[in-house]
Amino acid sequence: MALSINNLLRDLSYNYYISNGSVESNKIEVSIGFLSRSIKAALGDDIIKIVKFGSYDRDTMLPRLYDSNSDVDIMIVFNHDSCGVKAETYRNWIRKFTELKYPRSYVKKDFPTLVLELDHIKFDLVPTISLMQKYYIPDNNNGWMNTDPEGFNKHLTESNRRYNSIVKPIIRLLKAWNSSKGKPYSSYELEKFITVMNFQGHTIESGFFYAIDKIPTTDLSKTALTKVQHLKDDKNWVVTYLNQGDGKNSLIRLKRILPF
Repeated sequence: MALSINNLLRDLSYNYYISNGSVESNKIEVSIGFLSRSIKAALGDDIIKIVKFGSYDRDTMLPRLYDSNSDVDIMIVFNHDSCGVKAETYRNWIRKFTELKYPRSYVKKDFPTLVLELDHIKFDLVPTISLMQKYYIPDNNNGWMNTDPEGFNKHLTESNRRYNSIVKPIIRLLKAWNSSKGKPYSSYELEKFITVMNFQGHTIESGFFYAIDKIPTTDLSKTALTKVQHLKDDKNWVVTYLNQGDGKNSLIRLKRILPF
C-alpha cells in the first residue's frame, strides 16, 4: 500500500508561511506602519496612500529563514495631479526620504523600485500614480506603465478557493525549493505558473507532484534547467518509494527537494 506525505507537506507549507500574529509578521507590520506614517509626514499631500502588494499581501512570501531575500512590495501612490513630475523624480524623492529617515539602513535603486533593507526585512518601494482608477509604475523611458497587482491577487485567491485551498500551500512549497536552489525561476513567475494550473481532484501531495511535472522549462539557462531536472527526478524517486511503502527513503529524497 502506498504511503502518503500529504500531512507532512501541509505542515511544511505552514512552516513556509508568515502567519498573522507571528513574531515576523508583527515586526513587518510595525515597520510598514512606521514607514507609512513617516513618508506621509515628510511628503504630506503629495502622497495619496501607501499600498501593500506582492507575495506578502498574497500569503505566499517565505519567512526569511527560508529566503533571506524575501521582500515586501509597497506602492507609494503620489498625487500626480498636484505633482506632475517625471517618474525618476518620484524615485529620487523616495530615495532622499529613506536615506534621511533610515540612515543606518541599506538603500539602493533597483528599477523600477527603491530597495530599503532593514535588519529583519527588505522593502521594495515603488513610486506609483493613479489615473482613471488604474495604477502606473515607472517604465524604462522615465514614463509610466500600467500594473494590476490586485488583478493577480484576485486570480490567485479564486484559484485557491476553487481547488480547496491547496494552491497557496503548493506555491509556498515550490518557492521553498526555488529559494534553496538559488532561484532558477523568479518568485513571481513561479507563482504565475502555478496559479493557472488545474488542481481539480488533487490533494496537496498529488498537486505538488503535478505542479513539479508541469512547471515549464523553456527559456531557462543551462544551470537552471539542470536544477529543474533534478527536481523532477527527485520527485519521481519520492513517488516510487512511497508506492513501495519505503517511508525512510521517500523522506531522504524529499529532503533533496525541500528544506526541513
